[in-house]
Amino acid sequence: KFIGGAYEARSTNLNAQKCQNLYPVIDAQGGKNVVALMGSPGLKAWADSTHVAEVRQLFADESYLYAVIGNRVYRFTTAGAALQMTGTISTTTDQVWMAKNANDEIGIVGEPNGYMLNTGTNTVTLIAAVGFPAAIGLIHQDGYFIVAVQNSDNFNYSSLNAGTAWSALDYYSAEGQPDYLIGCAS
Repeated sequence: KFIGGAYEARSTNLNAQKCQNLYPVIDAQGGKNVVALMGSPGLKAWADSTHVAEVRQLFADESYLYAVIGNRVYRFTTAGAALQMTGTISTTTDQVWMAKNANDEIGIVGEPNGYMLNTGTNTVTLIAAVGFPAAIGLIHQDGYFIVAVQNSDNFNYSSLNAGTAWSALDYYSAEGQPDYLIGCAS
């Protein structure tokens, strides 16, 4: 069947499909079957960064929505007002990761570099610590920023609640049947 997945049954063993951001179109000739799933567009424009580029990552905290658009970082209010942060990241394509610590620092990784957004000064700076590796992925866990190291089975972590402090000795590696890490998750 071409059209399906528009419901979730009581038993997920039977059916655990969901249909999100789509609405079913029923056969107009008197049939009871769904013949198409149509996308539901947004109701109105919410914000405009005035910068035309790929939206690479969104990160929401208690007060704002942060976005990496191209190589720029923006902060949006709940009303949709945009503020471009001072500083940029070096890449304009590929995936970006963001996470926040208890000191209101927002870490940003755009392969292979790491950046720190200081939410007090609205400034994005390159993490220049010697111990910061060529990174993929970024999470925050129990006071530490953690990144997977490119082409390695290692993951490195920052100093406690200090996103710009990294030591080359602060790492762990996958031990049981190790393989290169492709990212990290909390």
